[in-house]
Amino acid sequence: RGTGIFAPLTMAVLCPGLVTQRTAICSMLAGIGAALTWPLIFPGYGNPLLPGLGFSLIIIFSGMLLTRTSILGLIETIHKP
Repeated sequence: RGTGIFAPLTMAVLCPGLVTQRTAICSMLAGIGAALTWPLIFPGYGNPLLPGLGFSLIIIFSGMLLTRTSILGLIETIHKP
């Protein structure tokens, strides 16, 4: 459960407007999918929470980099006086 919502919710709270709805949904699906399939692909490699969070964060940051408005918003958020 935590892998699907943590990264999109955190980015929405800390940096509102930087993550599009499509990116957030893809991040949720990637995190949940990774957490569900991790034990099947790598049995015995511990908790699937971390790989799920990793995949979710990769999708979030990829979506931000692929969206020009997100990059400009990030720059404006960082350089606020």
